Amino acid sequence: MTPMPKISLPDKFDDTCRLIRGFIDQIQLVIQLHPECYVDDRSRVGLVEALLTKKALARFSPFMDTSSPLLQDFGTFHESDAAFDNI
Repeated sequence: MTPMPKISLPDKFDDTCRLIRGFIDQIQLVIQLHPECYVDDRSRVGLVEALLTKKALARFSPFMDTSSPLLQDFGTFHESDAAFDNI
């Protein structure tokens, strides 16, 4: 059995809009390298949520508060202008 590659989680994301795509790219890499940890879309979006801080977390809160359908579909979530315009 091949050992799992070790990879660090990206730094928490605050509100630097120009860095959002790099942050999401890092999240996707973590998910690709550890699919057993992120088996469904909700856990993948949850990883993003866990790494938000400051203004980004405050701006993301309405999605959590309203149980937005974006939280259940990582593909739509990370491609959604609605998700990232709000961050």
